[in-house]
Amino acid sequence: MKSVLLLSMVALLYGCEEKYTSLPPETQSGANTFGCLIDGRLFVRELYLPTSYDYVAYRSEDNVLAINIKANGQPESIQIIDSIVETGTSHPLRFASFEHRTFEKTYGFSTENSGEIYLTRFDTINKVVSGTFSFRAGKSELVSWRGEYTGDTVMNVTQGRFDLEFSKNIY
Repeated sequence: MKSVLLLSMVALLYGCEEKYTSLPPETQSGANTFGCLIDGRLFVRELYLPTSYDYVAYRSEDNVLAINIKANGQPESIQIIDSIVETGTSHPLRFASFEHRTFEKTYGFSTENSGEIYLTRFDTINKVVSGTFSFRAGKSELVSWRGEYTGDTVMNVTQGRFDLEFSKNIY
């Protein structure tokens, strides 16, 4: 009986693990999803719970939204900063970056006042922000002393989408 119960629990836990093979759907419910394509390669926050590296914050004093997401299971992160926090209008991103970090090397790509963001929901009562984004980022000075990046000098981030809960005035 214990064996059956144990096997059932393992099967249930294994079956609940969600692995994305495509971008998450565009939603506006605070589902804590985030995904995009980086030079055509899938970047997805696979878990619905944030990692310790993730943050989504809104600072009302200067109307700034900051999103930093790490792809689960990969040493990569995307940061988006927006200072025109309103729904229904597409506008340039204030700042966006992509970073690939390992112990040996850090590859950084960033852009300012470029790319595009479109907020479909910004709800300060329920603390939910949803939208789409894209940007083209050039190699930045984020490259660390650990090694010089010799690959591409531009990253194309496309089909970005997010539906996240945020904390107000956290930073």
